[in-house]
Amino acid sequence: MSNPIQIRKPNGNDYVQTMSKRIFDPQWGYSWVYRYEGDSTSLDQLSDRFVVDGWRTDRISDGSGKDTLEIAISDPTQIDQPGDIQEVTEQWIWESEFYTRDSYWNPLISSDSLPTAPAPGSVTIDQMVIIESALKHYRAGEIDSYETQRDKLKSGGSDENSLAEALLYQKMRGGEYDEVDIPSLTRQRTYHARYTQRRQVEMVESFYSSNALIANELIPQIIVDTMPINPTAKAPNTQWGWKERSNTLEIIPQVGKAIEYTRWSFNAWSTLTYNYIDV
Repeated sequence: MSNPIQIRKPNGNDYVQTMSKRIFDPQWGYSWVYRYEGDSTSLDQLSDRFVVDGWRTDRISDGSGKDTLEIAISDPTQIDQPGDIQEVTEQWIWESEFYTRDSYWNPLISSDSLPTAPAPGSVTIDQMVIIESALKHYRAGEIDSYETQRDKLKSGGSDENSLAEALLYQKMRGGEYDEVDIPSLTRQRTYHARYTQRRQVEMVESFYSSNALIANELIPQIIVDTMPINPTAKAPNTQWGWKERSNTLEIIPQVGKAIEYTRWSFNAWSTLTYNYIDV
């Protein structure tokens, strides 16, 4: 790796080192910073040399032809020393996110007990099938077949059938989904880069009950006290829980630092397509 240069005259062009100091930056850790002043061409050459070596550079120009170049290199005495203490810091962030839910699974339309004992006024599984068949024929322009399916929803004239018919017309107008506001929890964790692990891929993803997530991730009590309680309503074959939605790892080799961002979303996830993990 290059050493800082105090005075050099490439092709007759001068630049001079005017400052050197050791600093601490929250993102980069301890670094040595060197400042040079000189003509633009010479500083360009110097900057390119340091960038190749992995140093951080910053150029400042005042338009006078004499520019300033700052370079920073991580303090090697602070990187990967045998027996040093590993410090892990965490930050927890609550956010709201919106996802689109099929109108069938809105608790105002269907109920958790479907299809065995639908609540009064609920749209039943059989009616959902009829609605989908009617929509299929309507979109294909098969009006006679559509009207046949629609008439099945009109039979009886009960409130239950009226709700199913209203849902059919809503879906015909494009209102097939509604938005649901669900909480998401993000953890930002900073630690030494040597503790990073190989990325893994799950062919069948999992989601966790609140108790399982707390136990697996060692969530602090102050965060646990802000976690939501499971709602009573949910669609069939689902469980309320936390699913990992994103995991980002930023590694800064020069300072031996890793920053990991993990986000979990709380929702009624399908037990048919995901593994449900509880304690």
